[in-house]
Amino acid sequence: MIENKPFIKLLQSPNGYYFYDVNRNEVVPIRQETYDYLENLLDSNRSSDSLPPAPFEVGELKEAGYLSSEHVKEIEHIYTEYVPHILERNLEKVTLQLTQNCNFRCKYCNYTNNSGNQRHHSSKRMSEETARKAVLFLRDHCIDTEEVFLGFYGGEPMLEFDLLKRMVLFAEEVLKGKRLLYTITTNATLLTEEMIAFFVAHKAFLVISIDGTKSVNDRNRVFANGQGSTFDAIIEKLRYIYDAYPDYFRTLSINMVVDPSTDFDEVSRLFVDYPFLLELSYQWTEIDDIMSPTPNTVTEEYVSKRAYQTFLAYLHRFSLCEEKHVSALARRAVFTSEDSLQRIMPSKSLGIKSAPGGPCVPGESRLMVTVDGKFIACERVSETSEPMIIGDIDHGFDLDKVIHLLNVAKQTESACKNCWAFNLCSLCGKFSDDHGTLSGKRRLEFCDHSRGIASGTLQDIIFFQEMEGLING
Repeated sequence: MIENKPFIKLLQSPNGYYFYDVNRNEVVPIRQETYDYLENLLDSNRSSDSLPPAPFEVGELKEAGYLSSEHVKEIEHIYTEYVPHILERNLEKVTLQLTQNCNFRCKYCNYTNNSGNQRHHSSKRMSEETARKAVLFLRDHCIDTEEVFLGFYGGEPMLEFDLLKRMVLFAEEVLKGKRLLYTITTNATLLTEEMIAFFVAHKAFLVISIDGTKSVNDRNRVFANGQGSTFDAIIEKLRYIYDAYPDYFRTLSINMVVDPSTDFDEVSRLFVDYPFLLELSYQWTEIDDIMSPTPNTVTEEYVSKRAYQTFLAYLHRFSLCEEKHVSALARRAVFTSEDSLQRIMPSKSLGIKSAPGGPCVPGESRLMVTVDGKFIACERVSETSEPMIIGDIDHGFDLDKVIHLLNVAKQTESACKNCWAFNLCSLCGKFSDDHGTLSGKRRLEFCDHSRGIASGTLQDIIFFQEMEGLING
C-alpha cells in the first residue's frame, strides 16, 4: 500500500485532464500521462514498487507546492476563538418572526406538513416588547458593522403590518448612523396600497414567493381556506406595483420553490407569459425535503428538461445561443453558479486546524428571533430543535451552543478529515439535526449529496476555463 498519497481528486472533461488539489483548493490542468500516473498512485491496491516512473510534470507540480498529502489534524472552525467578539460587535442581521400564522397552507411547507421536526402554524404573534428588545439587541451588537439588516418573517408578516410599521420607525430612531436596510419575506397577497406606499418610502426589500405559472403555483401554494387562486392574487399585486412604482418594482425579488415532480418548461414559462417579471431579481431552489416525511418525487422528464435548458444556458453565457431559446431559470442557475465560483479562493494549505466549508457563524448574519424571543441560528433550521436555539432576547447568546453548532463536523471528524470535498462542503448544522439532537450518523447521510454538489462545482470550473480558453484563443 502506498503511503503519503496526494490529497487530490482526479477529474476529466472531453477536452482534458485535471486534478483538484484539496490543500490548494484549486483545479489544475495536467497531461494525460500525469493523470494516468496519479490514478495509479491513488489506487488502493497498488504498491509503490509497481508504479511506473513519475512523469517530469509531477516533480514540477510538487516544487510549485501541489500534490501535498497533508490533511487537517483537528476539526475546528477558523472563527471559533473569535465567536464572542463577532457576536458582541459584528451582528449583521436580525429577523423578527412577527407571527406563526399564515393565510397560506403551502403543501411543501414544513409548518404545514406535520413532519414532527418543526413547529406548526399557530396564532402566536410577537409582542411589541419582544420586538423592541430585538431591535435594541441589534443596535447593541452591530457596533463594528456599517450596514445592518432588519428582517421580517412569519408565517405571513403582513398579518402583523402595524407592528412591522412601528418597528421600522423604531429602528430608524435607534439605529441612526447605520445604513439600515429592511428585508420582508411575503406571499404578497395581503399587500394594500398603504403597505406598498410605506415600503416604497422606507426602501424596504420585498422577497415575494411565486412558484411558476398558475397551474404549477396553485398545485402547492393554496389559501388556508382553500378558496381562490393564490397565483392570481400574487400577480395582481405585482402588476399594481409595476404600474404604480416602476422604479421600486425593480428592487423586488422573487423566490421560487420548484417542485421537481412538475414540468420544468411549465415552471419556466412564467417569465414568458409575464415578461415584466424579468425586470426583477429572482432565485429558485427545488423543494427542501430534508425535514419532510415525504421525499421529493423527481420525474425523468423534469431532470432531462432541466439538463437540456442548463446546456442551452451555458451556450448563451458564451454567446453561442440566443436568449429567447433559454429558460430564465436555467440562465439564473448558470449566473449563480459562475458567481459562486468567483468565491472559491486558492490557498497554500489546509492548515493544522480547520473545518469543512458548510457552517457560517450561527447568529452573525441570519439571526432569527422567534415570536417567543428565542434565538435560532437562521430561518432555515427547526425552531423546535434544542441545538438550534442559541439564546434568547433576555439573556443573549449561549456561546457554548453557538461554538458547538459551528464545529458540528467534529461529530464526523475522521470522515471529514479524509474527504476531498472538505473545502467545498455544503453541510451546516441543519444536516445533523435528528429530531432535536445533533447526530453524526444523520450528517453522514448527506455526504454523498454534498460531494455531488462539489463535483458539479469542479466541473463548472473546468467548463468555464475551457470555454474562456477556446474563445480567447
